Amino acid sequence: MRSMFGSKGIALGSAIAITMFAFSTAAFASQAAPAAKQATPAAPVAKPAAPAAKPAAKTTKAAKVTMITATGTVSKFDSATNTLTVTTAKGDVAFMVDNSASILASGKKVAASDLSNEVGHRVSVRYSESGGQKMAQSVRVTAAPKAASAKKSAAAPKKS
Repeated sequence: MRSMFGSKGIALGSAIAITMFAFSTAAFASQAAPAAKQATPAAPVAKPAAPAAKPAAKTTKAAKVTMITATGTVSKFDSATNTLTVTTAKGDVAFMVDNSASILASGKKVAASDLSNEVGHRVSVRYSESGGQKMAQSVRVTAAPKAASAKKSAAAPKKS
């Protein structure tokens, strides 16, 4: 083609290339502007990413909901603060007991305020821990350990 058009052919080819570049740049710029406007609606596209973040939050919640069980003896219940103190093998442990906690004493559902009558009884507390606070989810009070130890004492002489 050079020989056909000579140096004018190169100039013409360059002019065409520049013109094409200018038009394609303008076309791209017009498409880029709506894309910028669509960035705001693109937030709903980010919502699928948000549910991906929610399972991570659920994992965190699952860690908070993980139940831990402590067993021991009821040492006291403070009805003013709804705090149950249980003496365990590791020492005294305090639990917050709210209205949502399930409380059973001798197989019967009781109110949290009735826990003050259960001092000295064996107890099993299922709780979750959040921010260093132990929140009781269920409290199961059984017979006093003195009766169980009396049976063991009575059984011990029979073995001898």
